Amino acid sequence: MHLKQNHMGILSKFSHYSLNHVLASLFFLLLLFGAIVGSARIVNAADLRTGAFTLTSTAQTETTVTLSWSQSTDVWFYSYTLYESTNVNGPYSVVMSTGNKGITSYGVSGLLSNTNYYFYVHDSGLLVNYNSNTLQVTTTSPPQLMMTSFDYSSASLAWTDYNTYSTLEPFVSYTLEMSSSGQSGPWSPVTSITDSSQNNYRQMGLFHQTYWFRLYDTVGPSNGMESSYSNVVNVTIPVAPAIVITASTTTLDAGQPVQFSSSTTGGLPPYSNYRWYSNGTAITGATSSSYVFTPNRSGTYYIKATVQDTLTIPVDSNQIPIVVNPLPIISISTSTSTLTVNQSAQFGSSTSGGVAPYNYRWYSNGNPIEGATSSSFIFIPTDAGIYNIYATVQDYYNGTASSNSIQITVTAPLAVNASTSTSAVTVGQLVQLSASADGGAPPYTYQWYLDGNPIAGANSSSYIFAPTSAGTYSIYATIQDNANDTVSSNAIQVTVADSPSSLPLTPMIIAAIVVIIIVIIAVSLLLRRSSRNKTQKTQGSVSENQPKA
Repeated sequence: MHLKQNHMGILSKFSHYSLNHVLASLFFLLLLFGAIVGSARIVNAADLRTGAFTLTSTAQTETTVTLSWSQSTDVWFYSYTLYESTNVNGPYSVVMSTGNKGITSYGVSGLLSNTNYYFYVHDSGLLVNYNSNTLQVTTTSPPQLMMTSFDYSSASLAWTDYNTYSTLEPFVSYTLEMSSSGQSGPWSPVTSITDSSQNNYRQMGLFHQTYWFRLYDTVGPSNGMESSYSNVVNVTIPVAPAIVITASTTTLDAGQPVQFSSSTTGGLPPYSNYRWYSNGTAITGATSSSYVFTPNRSGTYYIKATVQDTLTIPVDSNQIPIVVNPLPIISISTSTSTLTVNQSAQFGSSTSGGVAPYNYRWYSNGNPIEGATSSSFIFIPTDAGIYNIYATVQDYYNGTASSNSIQITVTAPLAVNASTSTSAVTVGQLVQLSASADGGAPPYTYQWYLDGNPIAGANSSSYIFAPTSAGTYSIYATIQDNANDTVSSNAIQVTVADSPSSLPLTPMIIAAIVVIIIVIIAVSLLLRRSSRNKTQKTQGSVSENQPKA
């Protein structure tokens, strides 16, 4: 066709000449030149059909294909014509035609995604035409959008882009759109990405509802950009789990327990991976929904818990401050550790730590003393023995402590008994007295008294009384024990008579003495005579009884 048009043009140029033979000569020369050149082109065309003239694809997208071919070597080059079809056997339609020999690539646009296309290039010369190989190219699929993860306020998306790009059909952008009404929209763009290497995005600021997302990519030059949409994905944003903890008390003493419990709602059950924290540090072993906190030191502790649902995102609970007071400390004291029965000992206590008011309880040998519930206590034992006295204290938060123990030795009441071997003597005779002490708290200190007056030097448990004159004397002893208790013994009445040598020689006494002497002599003589007579009688009886010679 092009040849015919050229011939017609030549004839029209020479039609106004009148010399026909000139025209005929020129026409003959032109035919001869074409035959010579044409014979050479036929050889070259045969070479190109065997691979010298090749059509290739350098990039594919959903709607574009970038093609490239070998530059024509035809010195009589006229044009390139690019043909396209969806069937290898045609029909083919013209995509583009250019008379610029240096254009050896072209971006075909407006195609359908994931579709097979067939292309070839027709090289037209002034005298000879020939075609490239037929190239099959499959456009790519639209981008594949995926929901990779989500939490309680965001969703993460990723996509796969199957395209390859070229300078003729370059990458422009990815645009992510979102709808909260459904997969039919309306749609709102949430981001535009101009970096082809970025294939993920996280959408923040979401709420508890369902969202739909889609992506489209844009390719092509500024005067012919095209876009392809991905599939639609959706996500339902769950309500974030909420964990609330409570404590049985918020103020206690060291060593006391406080019970924590938790209540979890929302999120995506089941709940797991509970973790309790004290002042920001995880508590070893505290991994259940409840926890017993037993602080061993005073201070303020901030307790919280975390929990996870099926999204495995830890959620923090509220935080509860726990004020831990030091345990109360109590010590007791008394003025004495030794008593006698019915004596009293004053006990006092000193308490620190804990939180007032305090409650007290006193104990004797491990048994609570009835009525002894104040900070001081008067101990009055009614029986002798060893008593271990201590006290306990309980503060406002029920923290308890025991005091030191004080041993009290209680003896029987102090008593003393005075005795003597005789209570009647004469002047010059000695009276032995002794005092026997019992009870109280040895050792004892003695003092003897004569008629109510202390006897100088009489400070032992025995005393020898040597009266110098007749009369009746009252003698007793007092003792004092180690507890400074003093008692007096019974009083012993001692009667002292004058000795005989000390009687006065009155006439009556002398007469009495003479009479006594006479009586004694008379009795003595009578006894002697009676004895002689008995002897004589005895001798006479013996003589009578002897035989005569």
